[in-house]
Amino acid sequence: MNMGIFINQPFFNCRGEYTTSRAFIKFIESFSSYFDNITIFAPTKSSGDQRSTYRVNSKKINICPLPYYLNIQDLLRRSLVLIPKSLNVLIREIPRYDLFWLVLPHPLSLIFYIICKRYSKPVFTHIRGSIEKDIYYRYRGIAKVLAKLYARSMVFSNHIICNRELSLAVGSELYRKYKNENNKIFTISPSLITLDDIEQGRESIESHFKNEKETKLLFVGRVEPEKGLEYLFQAIRILNQESKKNYSLSVVGKSHLGNEEKERRIKALANKKGLSELINFSGYIPHGHKLFNLYKKSDIFVLPSLIEGIPKVLYEAMAKGLPIIATKVGGIPDIIEDCHNGLLIKPGSVDTIVKAVGLLEEDKEFRHRIIKNGLETARQHTIEKARDQMIRYLNENLTSLDISLAMEGGE
Repeated sequence: MNMGIFINQPFFNCRGEYTTSRAFIKFIESFSSYFDNITIFAPTKSSGDQRSTYRVNSKKINICPLPYYLNIQDLLRRSLVLIPKSLNVLIREIPRYDLFWLVLPHPLSLIFYIICKRYSKPVFTHIRGSIEKDIYYRYRGIAKVLAKLYARSMVFSNHIICNRELSLAVGSELYRKYKNENNKIFTISPSLITLDDIEQGRESIESHFKNEKETKLLFVGRVEPEKGLEYLFQAIRILNQESKKNYSLSVVGKSHLGNEEKERRIKALANKKGLSELINFSGYIPHGHKLFNLYKKSDIFVLPSLIEGIPKVLYEAMAKGLPIIATKVGGIPDIIEDCHNGLLIKPGSVDTIVKAVGLLEEDKEFRHRIIKNGLETARQHTIEKARDQMIRYLNENLTSLDISLAMEGGE
């Protein structure tokens, strides 16, 4: 069986070798044992990129290049050229596949869906984020007005597709938004961690909080305004002012391509607040040993986001034995139960970050219970379990397909 996937994730072709900058490719590759061939339809550029860290390793995965664009604004600005070119590729290629996985929201996804239906191809969708909230924090002025119109059109198209097809929503918030009479929508929680990652995390628990004079905080994610880093910066300053201990912060990540100016403004904000000696911007570190080693060297993981889907970094932090402080937004409460496997705080609140850090430091028994429960949560959300959950949904709801035999040979 051959599956096609449409995803708004840039790929780079360097002498026939495809790479990408986002770790989601690892989740896609986990499906290789279920299908004869998986082809990713994605914007592709014929050159390398310094942030295209992940190679496409599976021989069963191919890339079908779509015209490259820097971001959604670039796509819409050049739509009269890019959309017809994309349309030609889709009309030519779609008849070759048995099943299509569409990652929403995206303007090309509706075009993709219409062509799939023209050729009577089974489709399922994967809704990853709240585009309306994303726009609220990303844009200002007239750009925000135009972005709102775009967001409404994407939500409308999402509803159209979800009313007709099997849909997998990342987290309960998106599930509630798109739930309908069709009842073919389910929540999923994609992960990139393995059982081996969790076992290694058990071994690293004692490495945290060893230095009584210093507490190391860690953030991993996009360096963009909606991640709430400005509130974490203020909390770092207060913690250092009110305690004899030294509090430092490692920020791992970069902005999406095309949003580099937003990243520069966030770094300038840290300097403006006089925190350059306390905050280390490590840049983008790919999923793997180097990143896991940074988890091991840190004491507390903080995710102060203003909007979220279900962030995979929470599973990574729990798998590495880190206590977590995260905001009660989006799909985060689907992962974190307050005072059970982490601490939930309200978004945009500096004071609650400070108090949560203090609680984890002062109550060792409480902290260890949080860590232990976090490891168990991670165990229930490995990449293998997330993949198999999706396959079960396909088997149970797409009656024209039969992937059950493939499941017996799944890893």
